[in-house]
Formats: sequence, structure tokens, C-alpha cells
Amino acid sequence: MRTEQTLSLLYGDVPHGVLPGLREIDCGDWEMKGYEDLRQDPVYLRWSEDTTHTPCPNGESLLDVQRRSLAALSPVLAAGEDAVCVTHGGVICVVLQAWFPVPVEKNYLRAPKPGAGYEITVEHGKPVSYRSVPPLSDLQEQMDTGTPRF
Repeated sequence: MRTEQTLSLLYGDVPHGVLPGLREIDCGDWEMKGYEDLRQDPVYLRWSEDTTHTPCPNGESLLDVQRRSLAALSPVLAAGEDAVCVTHGGVICVVLQAWFPVPVEKNYLRAPKPGAGYEITVEHGKPVSYRSVPPLSDLQEQMDTGTPRF
């Protein structure tokens, strides 16, 4: 739902498809729980030591998210056409990590602000470079108040 709202704020009412593989991480038993709910949970503490490989209970690891996201993007890359994908920050981070690796502890520094993102240059179906795309001015306010202004 948030990605649909962001798409609408950025581009208006445009025809678009949905790639279910670009959904955010499945937190399983931890859905809708915050840090304060989990900070003393031994399973959470183990998970926080290796989020890449350790899945959330009855959920996914970041590696799981990366695999399904890359599979969802494969036909987009193969099409060889310009495309826009509006997705969640965690998905963006794991995809960038696959295509343009950085030390794992620095990867989440690439999480974009709402309405911002990355432009990926693709050659022969392979991502070769990326650049940050800033958010539209006042998009955060629009998202907070629910009042789009164009």
C-alpha cells in the first residue's frame, strides 16, 4: 500500500504493474513489533548478529529478500526498456548490495528517504552503475498529511 501511495504521489494515476517479489521483508512472528518488544528476546539477539543469513521466526532473512527481489527484477532488466520500480528501502538496499557491493555494515546507509531512490544504468541486461535521485520537495510532508500537492 505504501508503494502504491508513493507511486501516485510521484507520477499521478498512471497504469502500472505489480511485482510481488519486491515486497518488503516478511518479519514473520515479529510483524508489527518494535525494538522495545524484541530487545531482550534471545532469538532476536541471534538474528541481529547476522540478519543476512538468519531468518526472522516464520519469516525471511535478508538473503531470502535479495533472492526473490533479484528474481522479480530479472524480466525487467531483460526487457531492455526504461522502467520505474517503487519499492521499500530494505529491498533497495539488498538489491544494491547484490549489484554494487559495499561492506555490509555500510549498506543501510544507502536506504533512500521517502520519495527518493536510485537510477540504475543497465547495459546488455546487467546493472553497471547507479546514482542517487533526490526526493521531490515536500514529499515527506505530503506523505505525513495524506494531502498530495502537484
